[in-house]
Amino acid sequence: MTGIAKEIIAHIQAVQSGGGGGALNIILETRMRVVPATLVAAAKEVLPVTLEVEPLFPATAGGDADLGRFQRLRLPGVVPGALPGSTFDLAYALKDALDLVSAEPDLETEFYRQPIRQPGAGPEFRGDNLNCWVNTPAPPDRVWALRSMRVPQAWDYSVAQGRLAQGRGVSIAQPDTGVALHVELEGALDFTRATDVLEGDQNPADDLIGDGPAANPGHGTGTASVAVSRGAVPATPVHGAGEVVGTAPQASLAPIRCIESVIRISQASVAKAVEHARQQGCHVITMSLGGLPSAALKAALLRAVEDNIIVLAAAGNCVGWVVWPAAYERCIAVGGTNIQDGTWKGSCHGPQVDVSAPAELVWRAVREAGDTQFDRISGGQGTSFAVALTAGVAALWLAHHGRAALIANLGSGERLQDRFRRLLMETARRPAAWNAEEYGTGIVDAEALLMRGPGTPGGAGPESVHLGASDAVSIARLLTDVAKPEATPHVGAAFQVGLSPAELERYGVELAWLAFKTRLATVAAPASPEAAAQPPVPSVELATVLARAGGTVANPLAKALRVR
Repeated sequence: MTGIAKEIIAHIQAVQSGGGGGALNIILETRMRVVPATLVAAAKEVLPVTLEVEPLFPATAGGDADLGRFQRLRLPGVVPGALPGSTFDLAYALKDALDLVSAEPDLETEFYRQPIRQPGAGPEFRGDNLNCWVNTPAPPDRVWALRSMRVPQAWDYSVAQGRLAQGRGVSIAQPDTGVALHVELEGALDFTRATDVLEGDQNPADDLIGDGPAANPGHGTGTASVAVSRGAVPATPVHGAGEVVGTAPQASLAPIRCIESVIRISQASVAKAVEHARQQGCHVITMSLGGLPSAALKAALLRAVEDNIIVLAAAGNCVGWVVWPAAYERCIAVGGTNIQDGTWKGSCHGPQVDVSAPAELVWRAVREAGDTQFDRISGGQGTSFAVALTAGVAALWLAHHGRAALIANLGSGERLQDRFRRLLMETARRPAAWNAEEYGTGIVDAEALLMRGPGTPGGAGPESVHLGASDAVSIARLLTDVAKPEATPHVGAAFQVGLSPAELERYGVELAWLAFKTRLATVAAPASPEAAAQPPVPSVELATVLARAGGTVANPLAKALRVR
């Protein structure tokens, strides 16, 4: 153990003897399945403190053997931010001492940004400390997003072809904050497949409790409504009050409560939600959330894709770089647009984005903390809505062609994810001056997608095998942007900052954490000058590697990450 790790151990022993609250979780990935008691004994040889170990994914009849290698190590009484050093130092020490595939702190991250509510403000007003929210009224046409995606035409085409329309029979799973009672969700939710990962029961109710000015209670209610709300598209552009229409109003949505707020996201809980959706036989998984790379989340995502589940995630909001899981190559990443066919100013963007969909002032159901109304709607912003709308389009595609028929038509190694993404990208409409390198091939076009047909057999998509939390290419992509303008703006340039592919893999999660922390410190209005002046603290190990790579003066990456 390094000196800093010994100091951390002494701190943990002290706080645990004092009986403090809180807990630090580290997700361990073993090379083979092990009994938790065996891992506890081995971990105590390294960490002579009070600790608990349990499987991250429940062992069920439908569970995946490979996912059984993930264990959650819990250190009760420990507050991650109060450690004398970085939690990553402790994780690296555990990885090496226990010969693990990976060891990652399960940090609740704030990298999926949401509006900042101003005290006393009305329900429509949001403050903007990141200069990415549009402070204008929502369009009077409450189904403009569906028209933008040519969804009504897709419905009509399915009916004309004698196919199942509007996503009938398709199950959409939504890992999110759960759902609250709202008229827009009546008849649309499937509670037989629902669960609450956080509480360990089957009730996915959003308790609408805020946890600060940037909290977003009711988030899952809003995103669910734009996917499956049962409203009807009016003949005229002006919609009646109190109605929202989802892209797949005949599909069902299984709410999975796995986060309390989109600004406090544990990727391990999201991973459990994805695996639950797979075991429950859901057909589409939509994730209006994001954060750091995670070996467990990536493994669960790839397992879902292998089971022919279509998996989509929001590109992210306000921080610029695409967040994970959207950043994974096998995940469909969705950026955001507006009613003018331009891009929403807050949409994260980059080469990982596959397509874009409406994200600026999309009409959706509203439930908030202390809210006793069950029928309010308003215009919401964020790629949260873009991905939920697109998930509904995936349901239209599955219903129209028949999921079983589509699977029977797949090529060797090909999965529904690969086929759907290819056709989705090929049929997206591209407005004039569209930036395909940053926002995907265009705006989702549901009618063109269905008219293209079921497609022809193809090959397997990328990331068909588990390669850890973050392969070198995805982290290199992020670091290239971090190190600009010193680094040449292409993926290969990231290696020029002095890190080998093996180092990018070992330190990938921490590098992403440092990058996003630094970005927020520079683009967000700080609470105080002192807060802005404090750079994130890297692990001793990573700081040593960066210094060896060229020193903080010569190394553009170290400079950009403010490593001293």
